[in-house]
Amino acid sequence: MTEDSFQGFTRKTLPFLKNLARNNEKAWFEAHKQDYIDHVRTPLRPLQTA
Repeated sequence: MTEDSFQGFTRKTLPFLKNLARNNEKAWFEAHKQDYIDHVRTPLRPLQTA
């Protein structure tokens, strides 16, 4: 497996997504945008190039 292949999500991904579902508002998301980047978008990046 190369460094550019999908390595899975972090332990914080599922809690972030659950909180997002409970707080589906722009203000909440903007306040937690870095969590989205760190625990959702970054882990998914290798799949975009697959």
